[in-house]
Amino acid sequence: MRKLSFMLAKAYTESKQRGAPNKEKVCVTCSSPITSRRRLGDLTKSNSSCKMCFGHVCHACKVSRKLSFVDSDLLLSKRKVTFCTICISSVTSMSASDCARGKMHSEQLHGSGGGEVQQQ
Repeated sequence: MRKLSFMLAKAYTESKQRGAPNKEKVCVTCSSPITSRRRLGDLTKSNSSCKMCFGHVCHACKVSRKLSFVDSDLLLSKRKVTFCTICISSVTSMSASDCARGKMHSEQLHGSGGGEVQQQ
C-alpha cells in the first residue's frame, strides 16, 4: 500500500525535524491505560506504539503490517510495523491522487526518495 508507505516516510521526516512527542501511557484508540510492567499471564497490555502518530497502542487495537525497507546498503529488508487503527483508517480514506501529489512534491524538494517503504 503506497499510501501507507508515503505517510510513514512523511511522519518519520517530520519527527526527525522536531522530535517525537512524549505521549501519555494510554491507548490512542480505546484510551485503556498502558502499563510498563507486565505481569505473568497479562497478554492484553503491551508497550507498542504507532509508528505514524507515535501514540501508545494496546494489544487489542494495534494493527501490524509487513513493510519492505531499502536500507543504506541498498538491501531490501522486511519488518513488521505497528500502527493504530486511527492512522490506518485515515490512510485508507486518503485520496490516492493527494498521496501521489505529495510524493512528487517531496521528491522535488529532497531528490529521489531513497528511504521509501513498501508493503508486502
